[in-house]
Amino acid sequence: MLGQGKSKITRILSFCFVFILSDIIADSVFPKIELKDIDLTKYKCIKAGVEKGAARAVYVSIEGDHFVKIWDAHFWRCPYFLQGLKIGFYDEKNTPLIAIIYDKGRCRGYVTRAGTTLCRSELTDGGTFLPIKNQKSPAYIGFYHDLLKRIKSLGYVYIDLTPSNIVLENHKIKIIDLEPLLPISKVERSFFFNRSYPPDYRSYIRKLK
Repeated sequence: MLGQGKSKITRILSFCFVFILSDIIADSVFPKIELKDIDLTKYKCIKAGVEKGAARAVYVSIEGDHFVKIWDAHFWRCPYFLQGLKIGFYDEKNTPLIAIIYDKGRCRGYVTRAGTTLCRSELTDGGTFLPIKNQKSPAYIGFYHDLLKRIKSLGYVYIDLTPSNIVLENHKIKIIDLEPLLPISKVERSFFFNRSYPPDYRSYIRKLK
């Protein structure tokens, strides 16, 4: 999923759980860390909920420089997230992913850098991204077209394209909420009528389906 890209954690200060990345070399997977090694007393929970009987929560570091998402071992979206990594839907170009969290051999979440919150007034109409024909941001235009190419070539769809799920990092837009991923065949009818997502994006997925 990372291809020949570079991606290696060069220092982890375990007490504060701070990641510093440089000259990263990765083959088929992002680095893995153990859930037991994360001291959640050093984090603030900013979001929590339950989906289909599985709890999940998002934490931000005290420094505010990275997020930790943790879910129950039976979280139904987890296999699709892992498949997205395996086939290359996600890589260092479109996500600030740092590491995958495991516990007793099972994936329990992930860690991402925080990035910078986007200026929504330039990209959205209320809470929804403007259609690509109305976008003026080179970063968003590049991100959007790259996303469409990945969807078409890999057969998986990112189904939660909203401003709160992406950030700006090094002048590139990247996805931080990674588990809303489904095979095209499993995208439900309700997706195509959800006005939280750009109309042209929904139309593109409908044509592929």
